[in-house]
Amino acid sequence: MVCGIVGLIVCSIVLSPVALGLGISAKNEIDRNPGAYTNRGQAQAGFVLGIIGICLIPVSLVVLSRLNN
Repeated sequence: MVCGIVGLIVCSIVLSPVALGLGISAKNEIDRNPGAYTNRGQAQAGFVLGIIGICLIPVSLVVLSRLNN
């Protein structure tokens, strides 16, 4: 979840895919052993923030290219 939050603010090109991957792996781990973990909501939040960050990458590239012209 932290990678997703920081990825939205600072460096989405690097951190958003990391947040997505960590969210997926954490959700899979929780599903394999549900009694050991109770923080599926945080894993889901990291997953969603990773998706949002990845979707914002093209938008930010377009905005930056318009600002440079």
